[in-house]
Amino acid sequence: MKKKIIILSIILLFIDIVIKYIIVNNISLNADIDIIKNYIYITNVKNYGGAFSIFNNSIPILVIITIGFLGFLVYNIKKIVIDNYYKVIYYGFLLAGILGNLVDRIFRGYVVDYIGVNIFSYRFPIFNLADSLIVISFILISLEILKEEK
Repeated sequence: MKKKIIILSIILLFIDIVIKYIIVNNISLNADIDIIKNYIYITNVKNYGGAFSIFNNSIPILVIITIGFLGFLVYNIKKIVIDNYYKVIYYGFLLAGILGNLVDRIFRGYVVDYIGVNIFSYRFPIFNLADSLIVISFILISLEILKEEK
């Protein structure tokens, strides 16, 4: 089962890298393309920070923190029992998401963000597939923890 986590992570990482390549090479910086008018759009934004632009212009610090967390994650995946496909999915998502943004920070010096959402006139911070994978995995892991506590 642990090999399946690696395979899923590699597939999702590849998809993330390809999407970012397409965005960077086909959409002008900060240009918006409506997908669902007034709600969802694609753009091309350089994010020099972390989530919600925390640690802005601190790429070396973010790379070090990310590598540390990645090591912690891999160490713990080796120790835990992967006894169902849900765990394969959420650990695969988490690993791919972390690696996707890490690759950007190391090779580009920033993270490519491209998904924009407007809800009730509020423009959410721009994000990408890697960010989505991380958030989804945290939600799934949290639900698993809550389920185990009951």
